[in-house]
Amino acid sequence: MARQGTGSRGEREVEIQFTNMQLIGTGSFGAVYKAVLRENDEPIAIKKVRVDDRFKSRELTIMHEMDHPNIIRLLYYYTMQQENCLHFVMEFMPKDLAYVHRQYAHNDKQMPASAIKLYMFQLLRGIGFLHLHNIVHRDIKPKNLLVDEANGILKICDFGSAKRLTKNEPNITYICSRYYRAPELIFGSKNYDTSIDTWSVGTVVGELLHNTPIFLADSAIDILALQIKAFGTPSKEDMTKWNYEFVHIPYDTITGVGIQKVNFYSF
Repeated sequence: MARQGTGSRGEREVEIQFTNMQLIGTGSFGAVYKAVLRENDEPIAIKKVRVDDRFKSRELTIMHEMDHPNIIRLLYYYTMQQENCLHFVMEFMPKDLAYVHRQYAHNDKQMPASAIKLYMFQLLRGIGFLHLHNIVHRDIKPKNLLVDEANGILKICDFGSAKRLTKNEPNITYICSRYYRAPELIFGSKNYDTSIDTWSVGTVVGELLHNTPIFLADSAIDILALQIKAFGTPSKEDMTKWNYEFVHIPYDTITGVGIQKVNFYSF
């Protein structure tokens, strides 16, 4: 199979030839395929996403700019006239962290501390690089962290929700998967910063250590209740910054008991 594609840094068009294309995942965004480049037998992942011609792909723009060892590498991209879709050709990683962790949990085992430290170090490196460029990922979770267990490598993927933050520009609040969502997002803040990714990283670490999401509940409100139980009621200053509509609502001040004492199955 051959396609006309553009290099990852916007170079001239080239012909991309690949074989053994097989579907490996689907979602609301589109689909992901595994294939092999003919020129060097390198395994690749091809992410197919629906696009609106009226808007420039933010995901493509960010992946163009982000070149880092712990961020999945964009090799090429291409479109097909008969489809209103954009195809990202990326390096292939064999597993995601959710799968690796699930294998340990299913066998009633704990992921080794050395592996957790190794993966989290790389996650923080990648996140730090994004934040240095004022980009917030907005969907950090184990499923979006690709790993090569044999070589101990982790890379951040899926920039479909990522955005470069602009001062005084409001952001959408319904973002980030529920268990990894920072409290300011649940409060409806439109002026959040890159720290929402940092919160998500903390929830990922907690999940690896406890073999379950640390804020596991059926609704955003119940998750917020667990967060407050662990860390206490947000300050007036925080609530004013997050969403001024909540500042004048009377509420009890709760002192957090600490994350280690939270009953993860409260709801």
